[in-house]
Amino acid sequence: MPSIVAIQNGVAITVNDIVTGDGIAVVQFNGKANGRTGMPYNNEYVHVLRYRDDKICSITEFLDTNLFYKLLEQ
Repeated sequence: MPSIVAIQNGVAITVNDIVTGDGIAVVQFNGKANGRTGMPYNNEYVHVLRYRDDKICSITEFLDTNLFYKLLEQ
């Protein structure tokens, strides 16, 4: 994952909400970190996980990609 290269000490994750239903789970969380030049990286994510037989079949991720690309460009 390219973001690992641009981040100094990993990303601190805070889960804010989890909603589950029949074969689906939605997780909303924040990630905070500092880029290698000290740039703050505070992004919000939503993951939509689809599962069957207790196994994840797919994950769709939503985030501020503009902020992500600024982190990579530093």
